[in-house]
Amino acid sequence: MWQLRSALEDRAPTATWYSSDEPKAVATAHLLTAGQVQEWPALREAHRFDWFASHEEFRAAVLDAFSQPSRSARPGWEPLDYTRRRISDAVGQIVDENGDDVVLVGHGTAWTLLLSELTGTEPDLTDRHPNDADAPTNRERVYRGRRRRPQADRQTGAS
Repeated sequence: MWQLRSALEDRAPTATWYSSDEPKAVATAHLLTAGQVQEWPALREAHRFDWFASHEEFRAAVLDAFSQPSRSARPGWEPLDYTRRRISDAVGQIVDENGDDVVLVGHGTAWTLLLSELTGTEPDLTDRHPNDADAPTNRERVYRGRRRRPQADRQTGAS
């Protein structure tokens, strides 16, 4: 954690920090910076109200949600199409107001949807451990300083 904090201080010393307002994201942000962190409810994880007995059961439910993103995978779950739009709009607003010198702290499903939206690619649902050096990463898809319009906007020409 301290190596990441040091790297962020070196690479983004003047960045404005934003976090989901969920406690685990806010706590993570405060571990990574001594500076101010702005909490944004729109950066929250996809809304889910279930508890699962195992990681495998949870993963199956999330994969079900990704397979049909326009519907709720479980009662009370936010459809992932809605989550994607909410996260994309929030990040777009943050970047429009601050430029690209921002650090965002949030959650896995939300960031998977955002990365897919920004790159125009299918969501990467690879289940891998962050220390797995042989696992593919999404790093190549993200271009610092460049914000791509969402796929639907590129197709229609809307801005």
